[in-house]
Amino acid sequence: MSRQTIRNVSITKSGVIAQELMDKIIEKQEKNKINKTFDEQDNKLLDDLLGKYVNETPKRVIPEFFVKWYPVIDVPSDLKNICTYYSTKINDFTFNGSDAFNEVILPDKYCHPYFDFDHIESNEQQVSVITWLDSLVSEFGQYSIGGYSNDPNICATHNLKYITDAAKKISIHVVFFEKQIQQADMMEIVMKVGNQNTRRFVYDINEFVDDSVYKLKHVSKSSRQIFRHILSNKNYRGKESIYIAGQLCKPNDQPFNQIIQCIQDDSSTDDVISNWSNVIHKLPSLKEKEKTNAKRLVDVDNGVAEVADDGKIITKTHVKNIKIDDIDFDDNLIVFNKEQMMGLLNKFERTFENLEKTTAPIRYSPHTEEFSKEYYTECKAFRYNEIIFQEKNKEGCINMFTGFAYKEIQTNDFTRIQPFLNHIKNVLGGKGDTDQNYEYIIKWFVSIFQQVKLKIGTMMNFIGQQGCGKSFAIEIIYELLGIFALKNVDELTKIFGKFNALAATAILINFNEIQDATDSFYLQYKMKSAITQASGIVERKGIDSVASEIWSNFTCTCNDVNAIPAEKGYRRFQYFTCNSEFAGEREYFQNLCKDIQPQKQGEYYEEFMGILLYYFRTLDIQGFDAEYSIVQASRNVNVIYNEQLERQYTGLNQVDRFIVDNFPIFEIGVLIQQADENETKLNQDDD
Repeated sequence: MSRQTIRNVSITKSGVIAQELMDKIIEKQEKNKINKTFDEQDNKLLDDLLGKYVNETPKRVIPEFFVKWYPVIDVPSDLKNICTYYSTKINDFTFNGSDAFNEVILPDKYCHPYFDFDHIESNEQQVSVITWLDSLVSEFGQYSIGGYSNDPNICATHNLKYITDAAKKISIHVVFFEKQIQQADMMEIVMKVGNQNTRRFVYDINEFVDDSVYKLKHVSKSSRQIFRHILSNKNYRGKESIYIAGQLCKPNDQPFNQIIQCIQDDSSTDDVISNWSNVIHKLPSLKEKEKTNAKRLVDVDNGVAEVADDGKIITKTHVKNIKIDDIDFDDNLIVFNKEQMMGLLNKFERTFENLEKTTAPIRYSPHTEEFSKEYYTECKAFRYNEIIFQEKNKEGCINMFTGFAYKEIQTNDFTRIQPFLNHIKNVLGGKGDTDQNYEYIIKWFVSIFQQVKLKIGTMMNFIGQQGCGKSFAIEIIYELLGIFALKNVDELTKIFGKFNALAATAILINFNEIQDATDSFYLQYKMKSAITQASGIVERKGIDSVASEIWSNFTCTCNDVNAIPAEKGYRRFQYFTCNSEFAGEREYFQNLCKDIQPQKQGEYYEEFMGILLYYFRTLDIQGFDAEYSIVQASRNVNVIYNEQLERQYTGLNQVDRFIVDNFPIFEIGVLIQQADENETKLNQDDD
């Protein structure tokens, strides 16, 4: 009878366990007179003997120390208010409802290795994560794993908690509780590559590791990392709890094994990981790869290596004692046809070094000089149908739009970005008609992120006191566009003047602190055209001007109320007088920036930027018409103060002001047609 594998056991059995297993099998066979198959006996004994070793977490002696924690995620900046919990009592913590345990990890010397995974989307990806974690056990020791999923099949397979309405497909926390690691090494392991076009990390860690949970470096006196315990719900101060508490996946695991903090004691370093590089390896940089490739190409030239059919360079195998009689050869001259020649040349990178060295023999082949030049040229050429600028690529075209600067993070929880949205509303939206202004501002920006090839048709101008926070909000939004946004242009002539090449490089341009535009008022007509027209003439110094598509949209942030004056009837410029309530409020901006850009002019948190980008990309803006909104605002004369009308009035000359002040029929905001009707009615009354 063939043996069936009922259970896969992923442990290394010692000689003692194996001998014990065999003795029990023999003893059981002799005593058991019931007619059972060998497979049933074997499997039952395997379960009895090895069950306690499979997928179980070993019992642990809990060290005694105080664990820093806080019951809500928004921990106060004053570290003196942080709570402590005795380590031996954590296993008795209730973890029910609003009783949440958020670990506060300060920049210390040691911690337990930990990893967070929030972007796993399939069972295959989850399996790849488990496989990678298992590969670390030899150096990192055993690990505790817990989490949840909104997929019942995945929950059943991996013993995750099933949460029907969870926003994330799979979310797991992993802590290697048997060993400690220096926090500096932990940050080294999850270090990211500067250019993320090819990969995220410097080391070969799993691609689904969330790198945003390692704020373990001293940035200020209040530096710390908040890490929610996997058995806790997500609680915020003054808000309802988000019920996403997970469960521990391994039998006999305990809550304390999910604690990252450890005793900061240098007296014994036996459990400190020093050889983590044995299981986590540094990936070669682009320069190192190029250096290696160059060396291997030299090996090809020297006959030590050769190019395989798939284009890879392989080292030749040297076989000794080869007899000449065993070699098949053809003394006819080998001459490639066009197809064969192109097939050969396409196996090499199109670099000058390859042209000079690797493919040099072609120049000395039986082919003519014309033949060699023709096919070298054809090999190097890249043919395309057109140059495009759009979000989706098109076959045979060069797409000048390479994507947004950050990766979207899909979520239904926008709590992380709400303070920033409130800042836009309370500062950029001004004090009057704040809700209406906020809706206009947000939808104006969102239009660009949902359709990069778009002319909105209006220009937003934000005028406010220095330090009120208007530029901070604009810079964050512009940061999402990366190279396709110019956030600090200081002169109108750089975009609307004679040499206007900058206008063709960005889809969003902000004029910051420009001078009074009275002297450059002649540019107003060029500005109106640039705001609405999707094509124009681009002229660079010393180069002939060319017609080109121009998808630029414009904003302006300044202190000068007359930076861009409005004329009567203008419907291209929208003005917002910013709220200066927070100007000079250092604490307000520190709290606002801590989850966005903790260090001034430093890097932005990718999690925040990813969530903000996803919010912009998914917000419903159907029916939004930027031009019509300005027209409607200009018609609204039944208010105490109308920003649009006041600015149009300020832009009038003295004659027009006299007419507007003394003849209501010519009031700004009243349609010509309506004025004619009023005049007709007056004449009829006179009759």
